[in-house]
Amino acid sequence: MGAVTELLEEYGLVQDLDSLLIHEFPKKKIARFHRQLYSTVLEEQRKAQEDPPKESAIDPFSFVAGRAIRADAGCGQLLCRLEKLDFPGRYAALYANRVILPLPLQDPAKVKRPEKSANQLVNSSLAILRLRPLVDA
Repeated sequence: MGAVTELLEEYGLVQDLDSLLIHEFPKKKIARFHRQLYSTVLEEQRKAQEDPPKESAIDPFSFVAGRAIRADAGCGQLLCRLEKLDFPGRYAALYANRVILPLPLQDPAKVKRPEKSANQLVNSSLAILRLRPLVDA
């Protein structure tokens, strides 16, 4: 996921609260960022599928974070989202070898309104930046 965090840094998003700056981006920049982030995430997923873990058996310590755990359901307040995003980080550090964190990011061609695109970018960027130590590891 190094390419994803590098892309976020190119747009000036370094800390988790920087994700809120996306709402201030011009519409064209939001559209370009959405396309780039979406394609970068897809490419990283393809690489992960081509390079499966060395173990051929199912790893019982793999974890897929559900909507409520990854802060995509329930409260939408920033502090509540940050608290919820801390949980997968602590859980992974204690119990998981691998955590899969689905991002709330649709294909940019299917998103018609810039506001909706900006919201998806904010939520995805916040999750990536908040869990960056986990993503980097």
